[in-house]
Amino acid sequence: MTETPAHRSDDIAHHDTPEDEAPLRRRIHLTNLVAGSNWLLLNTDRETMAANGPALRAMAGVIEALHEIGWHLNQPDATRLATAQAHLDAAQRELRAALEGH
Repeated sequence: MTETPAHRSDDIAHHDTPEDEAPLRRRIHLTNLVAGSNWLLLNTDRETMAANGPALRAMAGVIEALHEIGWHLNQPDATRLATAQAHLDAAQRELRAALEGH
């Protein structure tokens, strides 16, 4: 039986164009934002969470919206991306209001 590697780098066509890099950079940026925000939420002590509950809940909404946008960047669909952008805009307004104490 002959063993054939499933993936060999010399058999894979590599595309190094700005068109390919831009979506990847956006996804990496969003992933870093989500990971950093998630770390912040997980490492916030209870006293801080109690004092800032509305802002932290609003921030969780922003994180969820960013995740949704990242998901739809992988499989572009103009309608779903627009809906995700609307969710992000609403979550940002909610976060702004929570930080201002409204």
